Amino acid sequence: TAAPVASTPAPVTSTAAPVASTPAPVAGPTSCADRTDAWTIGKKTKNWCYWARRGADAAEVTSRCDKRIIHSDCPVTCDACSSPTSNPATSSCHDSPFLFKFKGVLQSCDWVAQKKKRCDKKDVNLMCRVSCDACDTTGDS
Repeated sequence: TAAPVASTPAPVTSTAAPVASTPAPVAGPTSCADRTDAWTIGKKTKNWCYWARRGADAAEVTSRCDKRIIHSDCPVTCDACSSPTSNPATSSCHDSPFLFKFKGVLQSCDWVAQKKKRCDKKDVNLMCRVSCDACDTTGDS
């Protein structure tokens, strides 16, 4: 006679499926674009983004962007797209995060906000729209 065969079921091991612990990516700004219209700075009206890049090398473009304080209006030309405040879809009226020269000294909009009379100086209210209360309340800027 044959020896009895033990019928032992094979051990079952259960492995849990891996669970993703990384959160889904959050969408960043969808666009970064220069203004295409003409607007007035000082007493001149023109398309300042075109003016800044026209016939200029990178150093000259940077100089022109700094001179006319147009980083927020011309983020592509002025290489300012990485700044979250440069996206018009996020905020159409904001203080520029960039420093600017005032009487030969680099200043910020925080400095302007300390004394509102500084907004009266040439082009400061264009750079520091919130600090100078220069936002258009109709929704256009």
